[in-house]
Amino acid sequence: NGIKNETGGEDGRNLARSRGAREIGVLGALGGRLDHARANLMMVGRAARRGVWAEIRAEGVQIVRINESYTLTGAKGSTVSLLPLGEARGISVRGCYYTIEDSTLASDTSRGVSNVVTADEAVFTVREGDLMPFHYSDITGPWESA
Repeated sequence: NGIKNETGGEDGRNLARSRGAREIGVLGALGGRLDHARANLMMVGRAARRGVWAEIRAEGVQIVRINESYTLTGAKGSTVSLLPLGEARGISVRGCYYTIEDSTLASDTSRGVSNVVTADEAVFTVREGDLMPFHYSDITGPWESA
């Protein structure tokens, strides 16, 4: 059909899933080409919808897909941007400078960019859609399910 089926990252995710992986860490997913970076972000969302925890880690940033609720601990003072793939509904944020309660974010707006964690725990929830927090920090600890 003239279109490449999958990126190398997607091939790797498929191989990991076929071998029973339930968690996938992707390194080097954002450097170089913007088209590959976007495809890798979409891959994280797709993996989460299929029951596989996936995250991207690059220098100074960690990206996951929120599946209902997640808590970020030990990150006071760091920056978190919430970016939806499409539209995400029922978003709430606690423990950050800008709190959100049952809101909607769409991918055609910059709302959700550059919030600051102000508490020992920051809690992010989403009811529907793909919402991806970009956590910028020297701290690269794991996200924890709430």
